Amino acid sequence: MQRLVFLSPLGGAGCTTLAAHVAALAAQRGSVCLALDLSPGNMLGRHLGLPSCAAQGWSHALLHNQWWGRAAMANSAGLQYLPHGHLDDEACSRLQAHWLRHPGWLAENLQALDMPSSALAVMDAPSPCTPLGRQALQAADLAVVVLDASERALQAQPAVQALQQCLAPGARLRLVVNRYAPRRPSQQAALERLRQQWGNALLLDLIHDDEAICEALSQGLCVHQSMPQAQSAHDFQGLAFRLLSDLGLLPQDPP
Repeated sequence: MQRLVFLSPLGGAGCTTLAAHVAALAAQRGSVCLALDLSPGNMLGRHLGLPSCAAQGWSHALLHNQWWGRAAMANSAGLQYLPHGHLDDEACSRLQAHWLRHPGWLAENLQALDMPSSALAVMDAPSPCTPLGRQALQAADLAVVVLDASERALQAQPAVQALQQCLAPGARLRLVVNRYAPRRPSQQAALERLRQQWGNALLLDLIHDDEAICEALSQGLCVHQSMPQAQSAHDFQGLAFRLLSDLGLLPQDPP
């Protein structure tokens, strides 16, 4: 199973939105795909068709010493989904202590999932400063760092470089710019500087700032489902194609 992780050293960069869209598009292309919500924000399922955020999830199963896969569900498109669930502060503290005691927990439990080798797990990871965020990074075959075109993203270069040092041997790291507004000169300038900083590691595919994404979320949909003609729908199609290609998960043309 290939493991694709979205994470960011920046708060509110849009990892959940990108993870949901890439997972939905992978399933639409015929991949066996599991969308895994590792973030306590618990919003991934809202993009994937849930009428509200899941109250219960794999985190509750873990706290009750049950198999985390029992929380899995699937949407009408065949995309499998493991929700995080809502936790209070005391439960969150218990889980943080668990991650510290078991630094290999995520990799071991991903390995134990009954998924074919050609399947894809798309993970919406919490901050890489958290124990679970670090485990997600270490479990990734491909880690995608989500940035915006801003001064804060430029200043995050040391933090992103530190993430590269945490990857498993053979794993790769890419960067993508989200919520890009090309009419803003400050964002144009920041994007150019980010390209100078990161070279080919910064994907040419970027996601434009688009109200259609918010409108789709209010309907429990991804934007390519609710408004396929939107600029962001085309952006997500391009990003998904790029990442699936990098992971070797696109069908090969016959010779």
